Amino acid sequence: MLRRVRVFTDRHPVAERKKLVLIEAWNEYGEGAVIEPHREWGFAYLDAVRDVFGASRGRHRDLTPGDLGLTVPTAPERTRTAEVSTQTRNR
Repeated sequence: MLRRVRVFTDRHPVAERKKLVLIEAWNEYGEGAVIEPHREWGFAYLDAVRDVFGASRGRHRDLTPGDLGLTVPTAPERTRTAEVSTQTRNR
């Protein structure tokens, strides 16, 4: 499917010959629309996107935020942030 999308975007660029592909998050981490590795398949989906649309292909090192010493909020924290944001907007 990704290869078909690549062929389509190559044939039908938008304004000024620019190409645009929108990929929605398939696992919607806490409804925050984050594209991230999958528990079962790891980086396979992300690697497939990289292989089809990336400038460089082949061997590379997949890193997680933890590999870089970063933390990722858990789903409840993200949900709570969304609730507070919604309450603030509704005032």
